[in-house]
Amino acid sequence: MRSDSIKTKLNNLDLLRFFAAICIVLFHYNKFTGTLHSDANFPLFNIFKYAYIYGGNLVELFFLISGFTFFCIYAEKIRQAKISGKEFFKRRVARLLPLYWFTTLGILVCRFACVKLYHEKMFGGGSNNFTILGIFLNLLGIAGGWPGNDTYPFNGAAWSLGVEIFCYILFFCLLRLVKNEKLENILMIFLVISGFLMFKYRLDYPIINGLMGRGIANFFLGGCLYKLIMKVKNSQYLTLGALGVLILTLVALKFWPLLTNYIYYINALIIFPTIFIIVLNSKLLLKIMPNKFLKTLSKLSYSVYLNQILIMEFTYLINLKFKFINFYSPLFFISFMLILIIFSYGTYKLIEQKGKKLLLKE
Repeated sequence: MRSDSIKTKLNNLDLLRFFAAICIVLFHYNKFTGTLHSDANFPLFNIFKYAYIYGGNLVELFFLISGFTFFCIYAEKIRQAKISGKEFFKRRVARLLPLYWFTTLGILVCRFACVKLYHEKMFGGGSNNFTILGIFLNLLGIAGGWPGNDTYPFNGAAWSLGVEIFCYILFFCLLRLVKNEKLENILMIFLVISGFLMFKYRLDYPIINGLMGRGIANFFLGGCLYKLIMKVKNSQYLTLGALGVLILTLVALKFWPLLTNYIYYINALIIFPTIFIIVLNSKLLLKIMPNKFLKTLSKLSYSVYLNQILIMEFTYLINLKFKFINFYSPLFFISFMLILIIFSYGTYKLIEQKGKKLLLKE
């Protein structure tokens, strides 16, 4: 399959990324109630059960999509030195950090207000490390993953940002320094295996830890998937094969519940890649993606992902004052999701896009 042919399908992946972001929000919904992810009283639990319980694993799908996309867009440019390291990382900073800084500031304001007004700690799960080192790491966006497993940024959901940044560094170095394709492939497989082992054994050292392992394994698995798809001439056969594997896997999970003990690896190695291939090659999505509404939603995944904790903590703060919210109410649930998406549209336009232009001086 030609690279330019794949690039025309990347909008499909943006919509898949938005879906993943929504599932991750549902996984974090229990922060409102302080109950287990499997709380059957959650709104519309029977419909969204998988997302409530396993939605956190879809961060791996984020990394998978990122790895695939970066190999598709940047691999040849980096190999042929058509883009410098300075330019590459400048673009990444301009893309990621403005919204991250905005949500971090908003979360810190909420937490300060919570402590000062109500003498309570906020539930968001992020760090309260206000040491000079902690503030410095948060400012750079690398508070998650770089120091170890137990270090999180003030915006807890943004742990993946620091891991993603490290993956960019590995990606750029691999493509720029390794000139032999076979060696490049071997090193990619090595990084995938190493990442899963770092996660499996919960290693807890700077850089070499479980959080970083999640990102490294799935980012470079996305790169491997890109290379595999490039080798396949008939995408229809690949899609049918992926659909068959997905169905067999779901049937196996249904009839052999013990397999759920390995759900993380089944998701990462089978379910997510097969869904990825099906969505990438979906002719239906290619037809409907020009729809303005869907195209807009597909651009909001990063905003939804980073804004979720900010909106949750602000909502919780409001409820401390007025105590009128029933977090188990479907009406509240729908309202919360709508507010999050609308707010994310605003931050996409005003923070992501304008912040990027300002930093790039476009």
